[in-house]
Amino acid sequence: MATKKQSLVVPPQWVEAMNAETTELMKVLFSHMEDQIRFADSKAQGLLLLATSALVAVAITGALNKGTGITLIDSGENIFSRFSALLIILMFVALIVAIYCAVLTLRPWPSVPGVETLLYFDSISRLSLEDFIRKFTNQTNNDLNVSMLSAIHTKAQIADWKFFQVRLGLNFLLVAMVLWGAAQIMSAFAR
Repeated sequence: MATKKQSLVVPPQWVEAMNAETTELMKVLFSHMEDQIRFADSKAQGLLLLATSALVAVAITGALNKGTGITLIDSGENIFSRFSALLIILMFVALIVAIYCAVLTLRPWPSVPGVETLLYFDSISRLSLEDFIRKFTNQTNNDLNVSMLSAIHTKAQIADWKFFQVRLGLNFLLVAMVLWGAAQIMSAFAR
């Protein structure tokens, strides 16, 4: 469900207290949040590469094939073969989840929930050229400061969400590697 965008109401004394140093700090924070988003995206690209490579390796080696499911449910197979098949299937699922987390991280955010601001392309693109120019040039310095602070806050939320997805994906990649190792140990005891 889409959230309704609203104008942010900031007490005038807060905005009036902003000076050149505060404005410079806002620029630094804005840039830092942009860098954090790019950093999370870079980590997600690495995660996507690793998880996809592991999935391709599973496919090439034939570790997960049509027989894996049959081995799992075949009561005639020894317990080590069956447990190894289960671990391989769980590893496959963990790799898929890791890839999903990486893709979610890399997916662009076309709209920013919450406050309407002229610092995001979604808000700008929904306006005609004339409306954008009028709204932007009619903003006071206080309006621009509030927009900048809103953008910093939103970018921090985006970066936090992206890093959460990367951590989750890396955890699933780690689980997949542990499952693969355990499956190899179980396979050593099978027949």
